[in-house]
Amino acid sequence: LYSGRASVRVISVLLACYTTFLWHYLRAPALEIYQIGPFLGVCYHLIAYLRQTSSTHAARSLGVSLAWLMVLVFFKLFFFVLAGAIVVAVLLKRMETRRMADCANVVSWRTLAFLFIALVTIVVCVQTTNLLRFGSFMSTGYEQWRTSTGDAVDRFSISNLPASLSGFFLIPGNSNVFAHFPLVLLCFFAWPSFLRRYRYEGVLLVAIVAMNLIPVCSFSSWAGAWSYGPRYTIHLLVIASVPGVLGLDWLIGTTRHRMLRVAIWTVLILVTGTSLALQVVVNGMHYFAEKDLRAKFQERKCEQANAYFENRWHTGLVAWDLRNHRNGKREFPPLTMVADQEAHAHQRSEGAAVRDFWLAVFVKHRSSPNYMLCSLRNKEYPRQTTEKTGLTDHSALP
Repeated sequence: LYSGRASVRVISVLLACYTTFLWHYLRAPALEIYQIGPFLGVCYHLIAYLRQTSSTHAARSLGVSLAWLMVLVFFKLFFFVLAGAIVVAVLLKRMETRRMADCANVVSWRTLAFLFIALVTIVVCVQTTNLLRFGSFMSTGYEQWRTSTGDAVDRFSISNLPASLSGFFLIPGNSNVFAHFPLVLLCFFAWPSFLRRYRYEGVLLVAIVAMNLIPVCSFSSWAGAWSYGPRYTIHLLVIASVPGVLGLDWLIGTTRHRMLRVAIWTVLILVTGTSLALQVVVNGMHYFAEKDLRAKFQERKCEQANAYFENRWHTGLVAWDLRNHRNGKREFPPLTMVADQEAHAHQRSEGAAVRDFWLAVFVKHRSSPNYMLCSLRNKEYPRQTTEKTGLTDHSALP
């Protein structure tokens, strides 16, 4: 849609797939990776609808977009918010045709009404299945998960917006979108040019991102629980990085501003290269390696070890330390922290040696390579003894 150069299209796809956390979700036990295709289908055909000059072709593009939206709603009812994007696309189309004094390519209200009736029918079907399965039209099956105070784990409230927006865009950590999808940061510089050249399409993309992002940020589980990166925003980040295609096309196609282009290429290579290295390390580990280790070290109540996991701005740094531990280059830092804490304790608790041994075994197990596309099965723990402890009791496994 935005570049005629095959090299630009190929590079854009490779950067999005392998220099971002999108790669990790190719082996994820979640539906996010499967939602991206229908989501892009909705966006693509809405843009095609804006570009059509025939009312028949425009109605066809709008109908295909709505069909993809129906698929998304079957995946997750949340995507019904994209119906608002269809309304925005229709309004933008009417504004454009009115400005051009051309009414031949405007879809009739009767056609629009028919399309939305079809969408509402799908939503009613989904809600009916919720009634049959969970006893309520509005239930989604998550209501049985409760906190220690009896509240629902996932609550919707605009009071969650400050924490979620700062977590996504300001605070370094597992939910930061710039750390896990750096192309978005680089694409910010291309957005002004994109809006000048494709004003209506730019407004539509902004509306799509906003209509999805604000509801996601309003849920109390906006961070995605045990996940790598902000998984609930993965489809939005793909769309938000679209203007970067223009920037890449300019970098490859122009011969002017040599120093500026050299500077941009340098930054692009450094950022994407660093992100690629982190993705390679993360995807070489067990899917839940970092989460499992964090939980195990929390049980030891070591503040330094807990701070180690909390202060890492990217899971790849933990995975890198695990790789060094596996290769014998450096002991995993939290293991040293736990050992130092117990060494300074006035009285060593009974069984501490057993716990330390099996904690080290668990770390070694989680540091082993695991390149399976969707592997959640734990390999058998190594049955071995050590000269230092002589332990053979495997009932103490963590």
